[in-house]
Amino acid sequence: LVDNNIFALQPNLDEDIIFAFLNSTITRLFLETSTKNLTGAITAIDTDVIVYKNLLFYQVEQSKKLLDAIHSFISQKTRSILEEIKLPYRQNLDFQILKSIGFTESEIPKVQKELYEAVTDLVQSRLDKAKSIKEKSKQKKIIQLDSLLDEFLENIRDKKPTETKEYFEYISKKVQEISPDKKIQKQLLSRVWKKYFSKPLPSPKQLSKTKRQQKTLL
Repeated sequence: LVDNNIFALQPNLDEDIIFAFLNSTITRLFLETSTKNLTGAITAIDTDVIVYKNLLFYQVEQSKKLLDAIHSFISQKTRSILEEIKLPYRQNLDFQILKSIGFTESEIPKVQKELYEAVTDLVQSRLDKAKSIKEKSKQKKIIQLDSLLDEFLENIRDKKPTETKEYFEYISKKVQEISPDKKIQKQLLSRVWKKYFSKPLPSPKQLSKTKRQQKTLL
């Protein structure tokens, strides 16, 4: 089970202290600045064994306030870091960590403010970049689909559109010449059917049923 995503620790510090540092916003800032973003529209950061090996841990005294902050943190559900830094249990854990490594109580509010602003900027920037890539990819697919639709319409222009099973089978066969992708084929068929008949794409079974009903009416 131990690999580049699941790590085994052999602690030489107290486990509660390690937990506190691993879950502190200080460590999150280090991870955001020391890891690489995964490509494309993936919003995660790539953390491997080397990154965690280089994390800084401090030998600090276990105070009751620090232990209380750790236990309070453990009892909470996992949330986005952007949401979590606004909540008291996260702020208290960070406060106790900062105090344990030497910051005074008067210094900590300013340090926390700057810490949270830095993490927020880095995380939001990463999320915005992923969203932008996703939107560009979506726009590219739309343009490609529009181009394929024009080609498809050109290929079937000699056949008069009729709301029949025969016409459905005809365009279903023709669309395979445009793209081997089943999803794209269905999108193109849906667009053509909506263009000509102002209806959602039916199934062959629905068309057969419609034809039988028409015969009955006649």
